[in-house]
Amino acid sequence: MVDILRKFVREERFGNWALHIDAVSEMLRYLAASGHNPYTKSAYLCVHRMSKLKDERQDMMGCDLHPDSTNTDVCSVDNFTPSCQEGSEWQLIFKGVAGTGIKLYDLWTNTTWGEDLGCHGNYRNKALYDAWNDRKLNVKQVKLSLYDDTGVKVKLVFKGTDSDILSWFAKERLVSSLWSDLTTTATTNYFSIDGDVTSILLIDRRFFINMNYGGCDIDRGWMVVVDSEGPCSWEKSFSSYPAIMYSTNYTSTTFNDARNDKILGIADYLTIHIDTE
Repeated sequence: MVDILRKFVREERFGNWALHIDAVSEMLRYLAASGHNPYTKSAYLCVHRMSKLKDERQDMMGCDLHPDSTNTDVCSVDNFTPSCQEGSEWQLIFKGVAGTGIKLYDLWTNTTWGEDLGCHGNYRNKALYDAWNDRKLNVKQVKLSLYDDTGVKVKLVFKGTDSDILSWFAKERLVSSLWSDLTTTATTNYFSIDGDVTSILLIDRRFFINMNYGGCDIDRGWMVVVDSEGPCSWEKSFSSYPAIMYSTNYTSTTFNDARNDKILGIADYLTIHIDTE
């Protein structure tokens, strides 16, 4: 039962709808055996109703009803949030997929969203994005997550109060981090969505959290989105871009050494969620 509760809490935090339903399903026999009849009935109805959503919502067939799953085919679900709870805490506002040939920076910052940008599983909630960009949305917290085919690998939470679509991603706003040495007082030379872009050197590093430079062999940091091939060996030779990289240690990593040792994390996609008032 403890394992089920851990699974339930984990999937609630990460917003994984499919596994959330699995966890609730596994709870049913324990709720019934302990005599919690109202909870048993409510949980059963929840699982039954949620399990039939794809059959009942034919307009969404072929899309991923939960954009945080490992399926990268995502459709717009602006007006429909499958959940067993009313008023879900986190709302998906953005999903950017690696290797599509479309820069994640452009996907996030372009004020207009053409139909071509939604290809390959990329997604942006227009209503939430526009309201935030126009300072008409009270954002309490922002969550950035990185995923591969096994699930979430990195989660960062930031203070969102009085932020805009760029300023939330800042060291002084950091609330929680996977990496023990990444705090509001950590030494960094880059911590921003704009990152480091130097056209003459072909540097195109976005969503960049970096500790120090000193030559390609010494570059050390926590995560970066390389939107196009750069000058250093650790950001070269991907079959397609953008490439989303992160430290798989519980601390920062030297990007070059980590990639040579095949322990540099390579994410399949990046998501941004917001918690609003």
